[in-house]
Amino acid sequence: MKYAPRYGYFEIRARTQRGSGIHCAFWGIGTSETDTQNAEIDVFEILGSDNSSLIWSLHGQDDPKLQYDNGNGHIRVDFNPHEGFHIYALEWAPDFIKLYVDNRLTKTFPASPDYPFVFLLGIYEGENWTGKLDTGVPYPKEFAIDYFRAYKRA
Repeated sequence: MKYAPRYGYFEIRARTQRGSGIHCAFWGIGTSETDTQNAEIDVFEILGSDNSSLIWSLHGQDDPKLQYDNGNGHIRVDFNPHEGFHIYALEWAPDFIKLYVDNRLTKTFPASPDYPFVFLLGIYEGENWTGKLDTGVPYPKEFAIDYFRAYKRA
């Protein structure tokens, strides 16, 4: 784990893959230096079959200080995330987490993990909660990321 920050502002500019059975994700998980440092922040999971929303989550997992677990929530957007690039960001502070889409605040969490995180960007395919896999979507499938930026708090 060469990069595992604690707090900051994290942003990507990306275009996601369309198609049922596919999803793209920007998320982070605690470094698990102890058994309780495993909370998960899903900045987004975007289903390939959804043209107007993203799924966000904060899962406390085994972290006793993080009783907050909202499950999955949907944020409606006024664009198709599979067409064109958009900016998705996480502001992470000691007492809150804020999510932004195209530089607009979309969600605030009144809780925050207090240990380092590893951030992951991924494209996933399979017949599960994302729907039946659309075999008509040709390979290669693409989660196009223009950039990932990370800023440390002053």
